Amino acid sequence: MKFELGKEYLDGYGDKFTVIEILDDTNTPYPIFARNSGGTTYGYTLDGFYNLHQPSNFDLIDPLLPTPTEQLVIPNEALYILMEECAEVTQAISKILRFGWEAVNPMVESEQNNSQHLQEEMGDLLAMIEIVTTKYGLSSEAIEDAKLNKINKLKKWSNLFK
Repeated sequence: MKFELGKEYLDGYGDKFTVIEILDDTNTPYPIFARNSGGTTYGYTLDGFYNLHQPSNFDLIDPLLPTPTEQLVIPNEALYILMEECAEVTQAISKILRFGWEAVNPMVESEQNNSQHLQEEMGDLLAMIEIVTTKYGLSSEAIEDAKLNKINKLKKWSNLFK
């Protein structure tokens, strides 16, 4: 992406940044400087924005994205969501192991029990697997083969099928 002096961009969180300086020296680790609406200055590298006011504890912020008038596009968004869904399935399983299949979370307004919540999260995960498979051109056949290989290994080495 080519940045322009004085132009506004959005980061991955939807925060506006204005480019205030572009250095000609490509050897510097922070060739592009930008200021957010709160007045904090950030140096931009190919890896993302780093808060220059905390040099001993750099905070990585998502790379800048095109102008606020365009739809916010987060690079690899499908992979981030897939990762989140994996974590949500893990959390749902943890709740079952801690509180049981039929327990209902009293902190949530939903009437869903843990079993129903796991089913919902597994559906979300399967949806993201399908989306990532399509979006990144992964082979459904290779994924199916891997699944069948795993089942065969589990039949041989686990007690799941006995």
